[in-house]
Amino acid sequence: MCEVTVSDVVRQFGALKTQYVDKMDENKALRETVELLKNRLQKKEDYRLRLIGIVKLHSDKHRDRERCLQNRINQLETNIAEQRRSIDEYSRRIVVLETTVAEQSEEVESYLNTINKLNKEVASLKDQLTHANNNNSIINVTNQSIKKNSAAAALNLSHPSFSIDSKESLKKRRMSKAQIKKKARRWSNLNITISGSNVKKDIDINSSNSSNSESDLSSSREKRRKLYHADEDATIDLSNDKD
Repeated sequence: MCEVTVSDVVRQFGALKTQYVDKMDENKALRETVELLKNRLQKKEDYRLRLIGIVKLHSDKHRDRERCLQNRINQLETNIAEQRRSIDEYSRRIVVLETTVAEQSEEVESYLNTINKLNKEVASLKDQLTHANNNNSIINVTNQSIKKNSAAAALNLSHPSFSIDSKESLKKRRMSKAQIKKKARRWSNLNITISGSNVKKDIDINSSNSSNSESDLSSSREKRRKLYHADEDATIDLSNDKD
Protein backbone atom coordinates (compact mmCIF):
# COMPACT_ATOMS: atom_id res chain seq x y z
CA MET A 1 0.00 0.00 0.00
CA CYS A 2 1.51 3.24 -1.19
CA GLU A 3 1.65 6.09 1.19
CA VAL A 4 0.19 9.51 0.37
CA THR A 5 2.33 12.25 1.46
CA VAL A 6 1.37 15.85 2.25
CA SER A 7 3.22 17.13 -0.72
CA ASP A 8 1.17 14.89 -2.92
CA VAL A 9 -2.02 16.14 -1.35
CA VAL A 10 -0.90 19.74 -1.70
CA ARG A 11 0.08 19.12 -5.24
CA GLN A 12 -3.27 17.48 -6.06
CA PHE A 13 -5.11 20.24 -4.23
CA GLY A 14 -3.24 22.85 -6.25
CA ALA A 15 -4.06 21.02 -9.43
CA LEU A 16 -7.73 20.73 -8.49
CA LYS A 17 -7.75 24.38 -7.48
CA THR A 18 -6.26 25.32 -10.80
CA GLN A 19 -8.88 23.22 -12.58
CA TYR A 20 -11.60 24.80 -10.46
CA VAL A 21 -10.39 28.30 -11.31
CA ASP A 22 -10.21 27.35 -14.95
CA LYS A 23 -13.71 25.90 -14.80
CA MET A 24 -14.99 28.98 -13.02
CA ASP A 25 -13.44 31.20 -15.67
CA GLU A 26 -14.87 28.97 -18.37
CA ASN A 27 -18.25 28.99 -16.64
CA LYS A 28 -18.11 32.79 -16.40
CA ALA A 29 -17.27 33.03 -20.05
CA LEU A 30 -20.10 30.68 -20.83
CA ARG A 31 -22.48 32.76 -18.74
CA GLU A 32 -21.41 35.88 -20.58
CA THR A 33 -21.87 34.08 -23.86
CA VAL A 34 -25.28 32.85 -22.78
CA GLU A 35 -26.25 36.34 -21.65
CA LEU A 36 -25.01 37.76 -24.91
CA LEU A 37 -26.99 35.16 -26.81
CA LYS A 38 -30.05 35.91 -24.71
CA ASN A 39 -29.74 39.61 -25.48
CA ARG A 40 -29.21 38.86 -29.13
CA LEU A 41 -32.18 36.53 -29.11
CA GLN A 42 -34.32 39.17 -27.42
CA LYS A 43 -33.28 41.74 -29.99
CA LYS A 44 -34.07 39.31 -32.75
CA GLU A 45 -37.43 38.58 -31.17
CA ASP A 46 -38.19 42.28 -30.90
CA TYR A 47 -37.07 42.76 -34.47
CA ARG A 48 -39.18 39.80 -35.52
CA LEU A 49 -42.22 41.16 -33.72
CA ARG A 50 -41.58 44.57 -35.27
CA LEU A 51 -41.32 42.98 -38.67
CA ILE A 52 -44.50 41.03 -38.05
CA GLY A 53 -46.28 44.25 -37.11
CA ILE A 54 -44.96 46.01 -40.21
CA VAL A 55 -45.92 43.10 -42.41
CA LYS A 56 -49.37 42.95 -40.85
CA LEU A 57 -49.85 46.70 -41.31
CA HIS A 58 -48.77 46.52 -44.93
CA SER A 59 -50.87 43.42 -45.39
CA ASP A 60 -53.94 45.26 -44.07
CA LYS A 61 -53.17 48.22 -46.30
CA HIS A 62 -52.67 45.94 -49.25
CA ARG A 63 -55.89 44.11 -48.47
CA ASP A 64 -57.79 47.41 -48.28
CA ARG A 65 -56.15 48.57 -51.48
CA GLU A 66 -56.88 45.24 -53.09
CA ARG A 67 -60.52 45.52 -51.99
CA CYS A 68 -60.76 49.06 -53.35
CA LEU A 69 -59.11 48.00 -56.58
CA GLN A 70 -61.49 45.08 -56.91
CA ASN A 71 -64.49 47.35 -56.36
CA ARG A 72 -63.06 49.77 -58.91
CA ILE A 73 -62.53 46.92 -61.36
CA ASN A 74 -66.12 45.75 -60.87
CA GLN A 75 -67.40 49.31 -61.37
CA LEU A 76 -65.29 49.71 -64.51
CA GLU A 77 -66.57 46.41 -65.86
CA THR A 78 -70.15 47.57 -65.24
CA ASN A 79 -69.44 50.90 -66.96
CA ILE A 80 -67.80 49.10 -69.87
CA ALA A 81 -70.85 46.86 -70.25
CA GLU A 82 -73.17 49.90 -70.18
CA GLN A 83 -70.97 51.73 -72.68
CA ARG A 84 -71.04 48.69 -74.97
CA ARG A 85 -74.83 48.60 -74.78
CA SER A 86 -74.95 52.34 -75.48
CA ILE A 87 -72.55 51.90 -78.41
CA ASP A 88 -74.72 49.11 -79.82
CA GLU A 89 -77.84 51.26 -79.42
CA TYR A 90 -76.17 54.27 -81.05
CA SER A 91 -74.88 52.02 -83.82
CA ARG A 92 -78.44 50.86 -84.54
CA ARG A 93 -79.65 54.46 -84.46
CA ILE A 94 -76.84 55.50 -86.80
CA VAL A 95 -77.84 52.76 -89.24
CA VAL A 96 -81.48 53.91 -89.08
CA LEU A 97 -80.43 57.55 -89.51
CA GLU A 98 -78.19 56.68 -92.44
CA THR A 99 -81.09 54.86 -94.08
CA THR A 100 -83.41 57.81 -93.39
CA VAL A 101 -80.84 60.29 -94.67
CA ALA A 102 -80.37 58.23 -97.82
CA GLU A 103 -84.13 58.13 -98.41
CA GLN A 104 -84.47 61.86 -97.70
CA SER A 105 -81.52 62.57 -99.99
CA GLU A 106 -83.26 60.68 -102.77
CA GLU A 107 -86.48 62.57 -102.02
CA VAL A 108 -84.63 65.91 -101.98
CA GLU A 109 -82.95 65.01 -105.25
CA SER A 110 -86.35 64.19 -106.71
CA TYR A 111 -87.72 67.54 -105.48
CA LEU A 112 -84.70 69.34 -106.93
CA ASN A 113 -85.26 67.64 -110.27
CA THR A 114 -88.94 68.63 -110.08
CA ILE A 115 -87.96 72.21 -109.22
CA ASN A 116 -85.56 72.29 -112.16
CA LYS A 117 -88.31 71.01 -114.44
CA LEU A 118 -90.69 73.65 -113.04
CA ASN A 119 -88.09 76.35 -113.58
CA LYS A 120 -87.69 75.20 -117.16
CA GLU A 121 -91.47 75.20 -117.65
CA VAL A 122 -91.72 78.67 -116.04
CA ALA A 123 -88.98 79.92 -118.35
CA SER A 124 -90.84 78.39 -121.29
CA LEU A 125 -94.09 80.04 -120.17
CA LYS A 126 -92.28 83.37 -119.75
CA ASP A 127 -90.94 83.01 -123.28
CA GLN A 128 -94.44 82.24 -124.53
CA LEU A 129 -95.82 85.22 -122.60
CA THR A 130 -93.13 87.50 -124.01
CA HIS A 131 -93.84 86.20 -127.49
CA ALA A 132 -97.57 86.72 -126.95
CA ASN A 133 -97.01 90.27 -125.69
CA ASN A 134 -94.81 91.03 -128.66
CA ASN A 135 -97.48 89.67 -131.00
CA ASN A 136 -100.30 91.45 -129.09
CA SER A 137 -101.96 88.11 -128.41
CA ILE A 138 -103.32 86.57 -125.21
CA ILE A 139 -102.01 83.33 -123.78
CA ASN A 140 -104.29 81.38 -121.45
CA VAL A 141 -102.10 79.29 -119.19
CA THR A 142 -104.95 77.90 -117.11
CA ASN A 143 -106.66 76.32 -120.09
CA GLN A 144 -103.52 74.56 -121.24
CA SER A 145 -103.57 70.87 -120.58
CA ILE A 146 -100.93 69.57 -118.19
CA LYS A 147 -98.75 66.90 -119.69
CA LYS A 148 -98.56 63.60 -117.90
CA ASN A 149 -94.77 63.69 -117.66
CA SER A 150 -94.54 67.37 -116.73
CA ALA A 151 -93.27 68.68 -113.39
CA ALA A 152 -96.66 70.14 -112.50
CA ALA A 153 -98.25 66.72 -112.87
CA ALA A 154 -95.47 65.23 -110.74
CA LEU A 155 -96.31 67.62 -107.90
CA ASN A 156 -99.86 66.22 -107.69
CA LEU A 157 -101.51 69.57 -106.89
CA SER A 158 -104.80 68.47 -105.40
CA HIS A 159 -105.77 71.75 -103.70
CA PRO A 160 -109.07 73.23 -105.02
CA SER A 161 -107.31 76.50 -105.87
CA PHE A 162 -105.19 74.67 -108.44
CA SER A 163 -108.24 73.23 -110.17
CA ILE A 164 -109.76 75.19 -113.06
CA ASP A 165 -113.28 73.90 -112.60
CA SER A 166 -113.34 72.14 -109.24
CA LYS A 167 -116.29 70.60 -107.51
CA GLU A 168 -116.32 73.40 -104.93
CA SER A 169 -116.62 76.11 -107.60
CA LEU A 170 -119.40 74.18 -109.34
CA LYS A 171 -121.18 73.77 -106.02
CA LYS A 172 -120.88 77.51 -105.30
CA ARG A 173 -122.22 78.41 -108.73
CA ARG A 174 -125.14 76.04 -108.28
CA MET A 175 -125.86 77.56 -104.86
CA SER A 176 -125.74 81.07 -106.40
CA LYS A 177 -128.24 80.05 -109.08
CA ALA A 178 -130.49 78.48 -106.46
CA GLN A 179 -130.34 81.66 -104.34
CA ILE A 180 -131.19 83.80 -107.38
CA LYS A 181 -134.20 81.60 -108.17
CA LYS A 182 -135.26 81.73 -104.52
CA LYS A 183 -135.10 85.54 -104.50
CA ALA A 184 -136.92 85.64 -107.83
CA ARG A 185 -139.76 83.58 -106.37
CA ARG A 186 -139.81 85.82 -103.27
CA TRP A 187 -140.11 89.09 -105.22
CA SER A 188 -142.04 87.79 -108.21
CA ASN A 189 -145.32 89.45 -107.13
CA LEU A 190 -143.82 92.85 -106.27
CA ASN A 191 -143.35 95.87 -108.48
CA ILE A 192 -141.07 98.39 -106.75
CA THR A 193 -140.57 101.78 -108.38
CA ILE A 194 -138.04 104.24 -106.91
CA SER A 195 -138.26 107.77 -108.26
CA GLY A 196 -136.32 110.33 -106.28
CA SER A 197 -137.38 109.88 -102.65
CA ASN A 198 -140.80 108.39 -103.43
CA VAL A 199 -141.19 104.66 -102.95
CA LYS A 200 -144.30 102.79 -103.99
CA LYS A 201 -145.12 99.13 -103.59
CA ASP A 202 -147.85 97.49 -105.62
CA ILE A 203 -148.76 93.91 -104.90
CA ASP A 204 -150.14 91.70 -107.65
CA ILE A 205 -148.78 93.35 -110.77
CA ASN A 206 -151.47 91.64 -112.84
CA SER A 207 -154.22 93.79 -111.19
CA SER A 208 -155.58 97.02 -112.67
CA ASN A 209 -154.05 99.23 -109.93
CA SER A 210 -150.54 98.03 -110.66
CA SER A 211 -150.99 98.58 -114.40
CA ASN A 212 -152.21 102.16 -113.77
CA SER A 213 -149.23 102.90 -111.50
CA GLU A 214 -146.84 101.61 -114.16
CA SER A 215 -148.34 103.89 -116.81
CA ASP A 216 -148.24 106.91 -114.48
CA LEU A 217 -144.63 106.49 -113.33
CA SER A 218 -143.05 105.68 -116.69
CA SER A 219 -140.38 108.24 -117.64
CA SER A 220 -137.11 108.48 -119.49
CA ARG A 221 -135.04 108.54 -116.25
CA GLU A 222 -136.36 105.21 -114.94
CA LYS A 223 -134.19 102.16 -115.12
CA ARG A 224 -135.72 98.77 -115.35
CA ARG A 225 -134.28 95.43 -114.44
CA LYS A 226 -136.30 92.27 -114.98
CA LEU A 227 -135.95 89.02 -113.11
CA TYR A 228 -137.46 86.20 -115.09
CA HIS A 229 -138.95 83.10 -113.57
CA ALA A 230 -140.28 80.03 -115.24
CA ASP A 231 -143.92 80.73 -114.24
CA GLU A 232 -144.16 84.42 -113.32
CA ASP A 233 -142.64 87.74 -114.37
CA ALA A 234 -141.38 90.21 -111.76
CA THR A 235 -140.23 93.73 -112.60
CA ILE A 236 -138.09 95.91 -110.31
CA ASP A 237 -137.81 99.53 -111.38
CA LEU A 238 -134.96 101.60 -109.98
CA SER A 239 -134.97 105.34 -110.59
CA ASN A 240 -131.97 107.50 -109.72
CA ASP A 241 -130.21 104.41 -108.37
CA LYS A 242 -126.98 105.68 -106.85
CA ASP A 243 -126.08 102.39 -105.21
